[in-house]
Amino acid sequence: MDLPVSLHINNLALGYEAAERGACTVFNVACVSGGPTHIRRLFALAEAAGLKCLIGTDQESTLGTAAQIHVGVSMPNLPLPCDPMGPVLYMASPAKERIRAEGSYLYPPEAPGLGVELDEDKLKELTIASA
Repeated sequence: MDLPVSLHINNLALGYEAAERGACTVFNVACVSGGPTHIRRLFALAEAAGLKCLIGTDQESTLGTAAQIHVGVSMPNLPLPCDPMGPVLYMASPAKERIRAEGSYLYPPEAPGLGVELDEDKLKELTIASA
């Protein structure tokens, strides 16, 4: 049985090189790689090269995880399990409501935009003041 080989791809140049060299069968992308629009470009590159994608994690907050979920549900070449773990790892969130997680599934928020409404008081509590 062939097993997928993933490589963290955070920019188009690395994606082109990985595809050209046959360095992986899966692009592992995260929203810290330039946001949802940039991630969609990485997905398009992978699809053109005949590769699969998965959405990895850099332990995003509720906002980053919401962005990852929205990208994930809109992409056709996402056949592998993903691992946005922020909702599981963080005890506190700057959002009024956390991302809905049931079992191993995350559900996209349904409000406008990313679907996440910030709680200004929680955000202040979680913000580290710079000197």
